[in-house]
Amino acid sequence: MVLSSLVTQAQKVYVSSSRYIATKIIYVTPYQYEADLWVYITPNKYESDKTGMFYFTQNKYDANWIVFFTLFKSQADMKIYYTTRKSEAGFNPNKR
Repeated sequence: MVLSSLVTQAQKVYVSSSRYIATKIIYVTPYQYEADLWVYITPNKYESDKTGMFYFTQNKYDANWIVFFTLFKSQADMKIYYTTRKSEAGFNPNKR
């Protein structure tokens, strides 16, 4: 899967207001089946070592990803779905 090259193990994420400095352009979908990655937001940066576990940081130099959120699917590098269950974080099992 090509998407695996977009996902690193540690996902400390900084949100940019500029798409031009972003390393990833992300579209958030409300549908599980449509997402490439199911994301759980963790308040603990040490939990961000699993695929799909995002820790949002205010420091872009501490981040592994600099992301820009787009409103348009066609502009996105990946589509994510936010899950409330830690155990569901990771690649969409239906797209493997």
